[in-house]
Amino acid sequence: MSGVVKKHKTTKKSTKRRVAPLPPRPSDALTAKQERFCVEYVIDCNGTQAAIRSGCPQASAAVTASRWLRNAKVLARARELLDKKAKSCEVDAAWILRNLQEVGERCMQAVPVVDREGNPTGEYQFDSRGANRSFELLGKNLGMFSDKLDVKHSGQVLVIKRGEELVQIAGAQGKHDTTGGS
Repeated sequence: MSGVVKKHKTTKKSTKRRVAPLPPRPSDALTAKQERFCVEYVIDCNGTQAAIRSGCPQASAAVTASRWLRNAKVLARARELLDKKAKSCEVDAAWILRNLQEVGERCMQAVPVVDREGNPTGEYQFDSRGANRSFELLGKNLGMFSDKLDVKHSGQVLVIKRGEELVQIAGAQGKHDTTGGS
């Protein structure tokens, strides 16, 4: 045999697996995780826990839940599931308002205070915390109270930034007057 070695040409096989492409989803369809999130959210209305239970990493669950709850499609699906849950329980806003009113009235009932022998002392007590909370919830539902602070201003506003220029903004006109500041 001669000392000549023939090199055979080898074809390198690709190590990449071919994956069939996913079928196109309708534009209004949610991902599987988003759908699971909606189902889990209905359980306790806790977005972070729903994200964790739907398979998101715990470290990013709060951010994911916040992002999904701002997504119109996810929010609409969650509301749809909440409505189904409320209908199956036969609970609606009127039922809640009636029962809040009943709880408030029961809490306001004066109960006579008795001594150790069972004789009335002439004093009466009632559940002020329960009454206050019930009436607070009723008032919020009727829009009597607002948690938001509305601030209106009709003058000039001075905005000063550290180490930058002074900007004077006219209130209603929206004109900007920049004066040198150093």
